[in-house]
Amino acid sequence: GRAQAERLGRSLREQLSRADGADNLLHLHSTFRHDVKFYSSDEGRVQLTAAAIAKGLLELAGELPPILVSLIRKDAAANALLDDSSAVSAQASEIKRVLHGLMQQPPGLESEAELAERLVPTRLPALLAPLREVGSPRARVKAVHEQAGRLLALLRQLRAQLGDEYELYGGESLFLALQRWRKLTTELHRPRKDSGFDISKVPDIYDAVKFDLRHNHARLHGALPCLCELLRLVRPLAQLVVPLEYGSAVGDMLAVAVGTTAALCRKLVLDLRSDLMRLEHGGDANHPETVHQLDPKHLAAISPRHDDHLKTRFYLTSESHVYTLLNLLRHAPQALGVPSLFDEAGRAALDEIGELSYLTHLMLAVYEHCDEPADDPLRFQVVVKFSAGDRSAREEEADAEGGRRGGRQTRADAERGGAESAELPLQPLHTLHRSLPLRSVLRFFEHVSDSLENAATPEQRRAAHSLSSSLSTGPARAAAVSRCAPPFGRAGSGDSALSLFANATVTAPPARPELLSSPAGAAAGNGET
Repeated sequence: GRAQAERLGRSLREQLSRADGADNLLHLHSTFRHDVKFYSSDEGRVQLTAAAIAKGLLELAGELPPILVSLIRKDAAANALLDDSSAVSAQASEIKRVLHGLMQQPPGLESEAELAERLVPTRLPALLAPLREVGSPRARVKAVHEQAGRLLALLRQLRAQLGDEYELYGGESLFLALQRWRKLTTELHRPRKDSGFDISKVPDIYDAVKFDLRHNHARLHGALPCLCELLRLVRPLAQLVVPLEYGSAVGDMLAVAVGTTAALCRKLVLDLRSDLMRLEHGGDANHPETVHQLDPKHLAAISPRHDDHLKTRFYLTSESHVYTLLNLLRHAPQALGVPSLFDEAGRAALDEIGELSYLTHLMLAVYEHCDEPADDPLRFQVVVKFSAGDRSAREEEADAEGGRRGGRQTRADAERGGAESAELPLQPLHTLHRSLPLRSVLRFFEHVSDSLENAATPEQRRAAHSLSSSLSTGPARAAAVSRCAPPFGRAGSGDSALSLFANATVTAPPARPELLSSPAGAAAGNGET
């Protein structure tokens, strides 16, 4: 994961640099023309992801802890911004209770169409497909539990043959692996409880299967067919359970989003408004948003493009907040009467995306068309992009299929000889909207943040106000833009990109697309991990 995040940071740095090599990101950073800030929730994995992306983006040397301490904001205000769902904890618990009840109905109690109507009233293709594959959720959970029991038996046999001295990935012994799987299997079904199966353990089993297939494939070769079959059984179940835990009906989805994204939406308003504020103040150096920039008359000696600046914002959070934010962006236009951030093609592409993997990211890239008048709504344009993150889950599925057909050597093993640090590409970066006026995007987030303000906790409100002072302006550049000028002509200031990552959330920069090369037309860039 760390290697993947560093590679993503390097990819962003390359995309933010001019094709002719002039005024690349590192040069801008060294001359105080790159305004970058990282915000992270207090989860350890999220913070390390933030530090790894910063290391790759800024080409920093050394270990991650010093980078984490010096560059990543992870205080109480940042955590309230990115990891506070206390306002809807009771409602979220009720949603999960109803979901678990529906998924444990005896087979045949309802027809498939009736069950689909109750579980997926939104009719999203990404949810209907795994539901059709699962059939009866209760029967599938029972099959998962039985297959996990078979895996436990195989692990006991391996332990008897190889002993506790035999090491798995990360120094884990077979005894610890056996205890890990015994705990998951026991918690999935407790015979003495009337509640039956604990559906909330399905994602944990899915993660454990992927972990062993990725890292212990060669070491647990005798259990490979069993692991592959367990992956086949649990994958569609997890793809169904995880999104539905944040709401199935539109009202439930927005209710959960209300309590988790209020402060973040308010912060995005401040981020996106910065370029408009700069124009309103006429580039006044005394404006609080620009006091940390070097005097342009000194910059003229450094670069002929001394007025070029880059602004970058990264927001890193957990998978749950990514799901709730996507639910908000997808359903708020209809429920609240605000403009959509997706065009029809983008909406269709998003609706087909099911599982969100590590480094899932949503990006808002703002471009400035300097030839337009300052009050023209086309002066600033926004491009919205999305990637479902790490593609390794798809690779593992192919490897598992090969394992069921005879235990062939996996693609990862063939490429790295059993090493554990393969750098796999991200899933496609979909363009959800190619050209939105910045003021329309601002209206969306302003309306949403106003609607959510009453539901926000006091900590979230304080976080939004506290972090607003950290916003700094200046021309910016988009994080996932290739080395071409934007399609609407000469660009100037802004591109603020927000990338939300599963297990980590990233927001990429606002910057000056004119730093990208000649006006040949734009193509979307894509980071690799």
